[in-house]
Amino acid sequence: MKAKTLKIKFESWDSFKERAKLAVHEAVKHGKKTVEPKDTLVFATVAAYQKFMTEQKYVILAAIRNLKPTSLYQLAKLVDRDLANLKRDCESLEAIGFIQLVESGDAKGSITPKLVFDYDIIEIHMPQMLYSHHLGEAA
Repeated sequence: MKAKTLKIKFESWDSFKERAKLAVHEAVKHGKKTVEPKDTLVFATVAAYQKFMTEQKYVILAAIRNLKPTSLYQLAKLVDRDLANLKRDCESLEAIGFIQLVESGDAKGSITPKLVFDYDIIEIHMPQMLYSHHLGEAA
């Protein structure tokens, strides 16, 4: 089975605005939707990504993918993290678009973390280099 890859790319705000303007023009001209592929996330700078993405967040992603926890509480136990700190990391992963926090509707008010993308590898497209992080077994 082919590994599914989430791509991380970097683009300045000005470059993004110009690309979006061209995409809208092409969409109007040809009647087509042109959007960023669903398997791609874009950050403004490499430094912004490095500041955001910690090793703990990679562990969270790998645990969600491989262990499929049914609640944040269960995820915290699986990765041996304090629930409040884990929840904060999960909320930031959700804000960027890596995961979705889904209310389970049970009496406890559990929240289930789910990957937004069905991926095995995070591939980072840096200027002049390529870095890949495999989401293997969780810690």
